Amino acid sequence: MRRSANIFLTALCMLISAASASAQRHNIGGRVIDTDNNPVPYSTVVILSEGSQVTGGSTNDDGRFTLSVPSGDYTLSARYIGYKSVEFPISIEASTDLGDITLEPESEAIDEVVVTAQLIRREADRFVVDVANSPIAMGKDGEELLKSSPGVWIQDDKISINGNSGSKVYLNDREVKMEDAQLIAYLRSIRAEDIQKIEVIPQSGADYDASSAGGIIKISTKRRIDSGLMGSASMGTRLTKGYNQLSPSVSLNYNRGKLNAYGRAWIGKSNQKYGTEEHTNYTSGTVIDAKSDLLSSTYWAGGNFGVVYDITDCHSVGGEIQFNSYGNGDTTDTWTQHASNGVTSITDGVYNNYANSKMATATLNYIYKLDNKGSKLKFIGDYTSSRYPNYNHYIDTTSELQEPNTKSTTESRDNTQSHYQLGTATVALEQVLSPKVTLKAGVQYTNNTNSNIATYDTLLDGAWQRDDATSYNIGYTEDIGAAYFIATARLGRWSLVGGLRGEYTWFRSRDGKVNKNYPGLFPNANISYSLTKNGAYSIVAQYARTIS
Repeated sequence: MRRSANIFLTALCMLISAASASAQRHNIGGRVIDTDNNPVPYSTVVILSEGSQVTGGSTNDDGRFTLSVPSGDYTLSARYIGYKSVEFPISIEASTDLGDITLEPESEAIDEVVVTAQLIRREADRFVVDVANSPIAMGKDGEELLKSSPGVWIQDDKISINGNSGSKVYLNDREVKMEDAQLIAYLRSIRAEDIQKIEVIPQSGADYDASSAGGIIKISTKRRIDSGLMGSASMGTRLTKGYNQLSPSVSLNYNRGKLNAYGRAWIGKSNQKYGTEEHTNYTSGTVIDAKSDLLSSTYWAGGNFGVVYDITDCHSVGGEIQFNSYGNGDTTDTWTQHASNGVTSITDGVYNNYANSKMATATLNYIYKLDNKGSKLKFIGDYTSSRYPNYNHYIDTTSELQEPNTKSTTESRDNTQSHYQLGTATVALEQVLSPKVTLKAGVQYTNNTNSNIATYDTLLDGAWQRDDATSYNIGYTEDIGAAYFIATARLGRWSLVGGLRGEYTWFRSRDGKVNKNYPGLFPNANISYSLTKNGAYSIVAQYARTIS
């Protein structure tokens, strides 16, 4: 792993990309407004190149943004919760002010809702999306809410914050350890009605693993306080050309006296079908015709059950178990005809892929409220086990059409399986000294055991032959001990968050060939100053050292 220091500076809450040494970069600015000419603060602005994110960020309180890109042709995308997303092409040869970019409401009902910083607010180290108090968020799922959260971009089932890969998602302070596609399917199963708030942290603090270089997204769900049984059911569907998806879910919550119990169950299935065709004439006289058809089916299912019991006004215990299953099956048929210098050949290919992952998690916690100001001591234990098998089968047949007619077939297969077990134990103290000053400290132990097995076979003379050069069976165990300290202060127009995390790692491979022990210190700091009394304009500086 490579340790790196990342410095993140935002002027007037605008996110500006670092200058590239390999190409001249230009500043692209503008303002995002609504149809009444009001600024839309904290909206997400992203610049894309051929569908892939180049850079991105969030608008400031006045709706303005500045991004930096090299010369070229791009697509700019702007979005915000409750508004229709906007995308349009831009050509950049010099620094450019795009002027006003207008977002239209998703429906007429939004006209009666005040969409300002009441929905999204900026703190020294994060953006906070107040989902619980937002009527325009109702009816959406977790993926849709994240797509409209400041600086968050989701593409090809990968989540990033301001273009930084490796962003982690936490649900109720527990990291969601899933494959990318499985994580997106899981987020689709969470309804806005169950979410309290979403926090987007571009630079992780000392209370998170040093490997959280891509930032943190925290999702906090609601806890019911009134007595009785309450439940809800939902059905989500998406229909586009060549794609359909159905995802029902149900949730229950029971509260009586000191006991609160909750549970959710979800299931989903999607099907995708599309094809491509190609006809190319080269100046050399070569002609290539090709077409391919893909049939893809994906399913996911899961459930969780949790209990929180308030022993006294100061003591509470809780636990939760969860199970997730995710699978997909793809079949691709390809046909290619290659004609050159009077020689014509046709290749038919069939590719089958199947994967099915299963994950189980369990968590236990004890919380001791130290005072009525919000100070608390937490003991948390968490365990995750995940298995992910993946199978591929390939058949290619090439036929020569001229005399003498020949035909050759290549058939191969591979099977990979990964299994990891992750256990953590955390003791965390949060001491509220005053409404303006908070101290946090904690110790954490993490054990990560990982196993990866892969076999590659080729069919030769009617028998499968193992490729020992590419097949492998490897694994490792990693133990990490950590301690951290964080101080937060709000002093007039100043807001300060600073912390230090220390980690010591013991790493050993299963075959005993690698055995390393190493320490590391990871400081971070967030400083903001409000230029106006109402906080409409502010300067924010952030620094963090992480492992990437």
